[in-house]
Amino acid sequence: MNNTIVITRYHDAILYMLQDEHGPVELKMFFDSDEVIGSIYVCEIKDVKPGIGASFINYGKDQNGYLNSTAYKSGTLVPLQLKKAGTQDKAPVFTDELSIAGIYTVLTNANREFRISAKLSGEKRNRLKKDYSSFFSDLEYGVTLRTNSADAPLKEVIREADDLAGILDDILTAAKTRTIGNILYSQPHEWLKYCMGTDLKSIIKVVTDDSDIFKVLEASFLNSLRSVNPEAYLSLYSDNMLPLDKLYSIGSALKNASGKKINLRSGGFLYIERTEALTAIDVNTGKQTDKRKKKKLFISVILKQPKKYAVS
Repeated sequence: MNNTIVITRYHDAILYMLQDEHGPVELKMFFDSDEVIGSIYVCEIKDVKPGIGASFINYGKDQNGYLNSTAYKSGTLVPLQLKKAGTQDKAPVFTDELSIAGIYTVLTNANREFRISAKLSGEKRNRLKKDYSSFFSDLEYGVTLRTNSADAPLKEVIREADDLAGILDDILTAAKTRTIGNILYSQPHEWLKYCMGTDLKSIIKVVTDDSDIFKVLEASFLNSLRSVNPEAYLSLYSDNMLPLDKLYSIGSALKNASGKKINLRSGGFLYIERTEALTAIDVNTGKQTDKRKKKKLFISVILKQPKKYAVS
């Protein structure tokens, strides 16, 4: 496939768009936040609540968080990873199961198992198991091979896993001497992490019109992309007569994606109605005109409010 990733600043956010030969297939907006999902802090266990199986924590400057565990005593300092950002009504959620993700692998201190992405076919899973089992037979951390590992050179995958293991080592060592609120690990570009999770073999081009975004992609993403797809390239777009958002019809794509009616390539369509209680989705094939025989599906969805590696 010859898909394109478009990354640009759109109003007060960074927009990611995945496009194939027919047009946009995925859109995602990333907003700046002081609390980045995946960051690891030195936290203090403040109040253990056995009754609810959880603990309240302080992750710096008396900022309160929530940990779904009672394994630690009050006053204990422990490295915790931000799992879910807080809202006006709820504190942010943390976990003591630390994980670091790369292009090909994810490492965690939660177990010492070797796993392979369930998104891969049985044939690819069996091949990867055969190729990598000997390398990960005596694990210090749990290792999961991501989908991009199926098309990557073995040496690249092993090198990345070694690098991530070193980062986890540094995090756990630093946590013993740092104070409450110190950030042990941060992912400053959440949009970059999302790019890294894309099926890189399908990407032939990455384009942006922002020089700062271009520098990050060039330094932290391009080599990994080319190791999977050598023909892929990165482009810094500049044309005052035809801006990038006009070239790729970003405004129209956002309007279509956020409308009540979503047309599908099969000829069918979705009607999406949002209320305070739920989001109702009417799935219609577009082929049946008899209203009495239409099949509708209503799905209740919990709406949520709307990152490379650094050890400080």
